[in-house]
Amino acid sequence: MVSHFLICFIIRKSDNRIIGSINVRWNLTEEMKQFGGNIGYGIRPTERRKGYNKINLYLGLIEVQKLGLDKVMLVCEINNLGSSRTIQSLGGMLERTEVDPYDGLLTSVYWFNVDETIERYNDIFKDNIYVNNNITNKSENEYL
Repeated sequence: MVSHFLICFIIRKSDNRIIGSINVRWNLTEEMKQFGGNIGYGIRPTERRKGYNKINLYLGLIEVQKLGLDKVMLVCEINNLGSSRTIQSLGGMLERTEVDPYDGLLTSVYWFNVDETIERYNDIFKDNIYVNNNITNKSENEYL
């Protein structure tokens, strides 16, 4: 079985600059269920440490909610402190930390209750999100 995914780009409205992206995955393969997770994300290096990744992850949670997922898994390498902080700041619950057999790296596995997280942080992020529904390519419809 092939894992299905959606890629969304985070574009800053003021200058149309791509700030980051989100990779939302569902129908995970057995390997992905262990260490791949439902959401992957990244922020342009020059835009890191500005709070964009919290918005990025929040938008990823909105996308998985649209797909009907109520619980999702995210993973990050133990040494990726920025990603760990982002996940924890939005309420990700650490399930386990162990070596990922795919790459041999110590990896933390977190879980989110999607509906609870979106409801909890809606007031914080709603003013930073603009969705342009006129764009037909869904991978380009979220803006900061």
